[in-house]
Amino acid sequence: MEAYQERVVKERDELHTKLTALTAFLAGDSAKALSARDLSHLVHQRRAMLEYCDILDTRIHCFTSDIIPVPIIDVPDSQPVIPKWKDAK
Repeated sequence: MEAYQERVVKERDELHTKLTALTAFLAGDSAKALSARDLSHLVHQRRAMLEYCDILDTRIHCFTSDIIPVPIIDVPDSQPVIPKWKDAK
């Protein structure tokens, strides 16, 4: 694995650790003491972290395969557009 690829794996691992901690915090009693605004910000942050983690996972998958990812866009009613990746054939 090349040096930049190792950095991506390290970044994903560090992000996963932070995401796990944030998820545990939000599920615990401490989160109940937060204001609605702060709680909303943390939930939004968690969502962004999940998406970023998915992007890093996709990149890592591409390091170990010859498959080129092709974005597939699902647009359910009143939902944000978030690409889902499918392996190109």
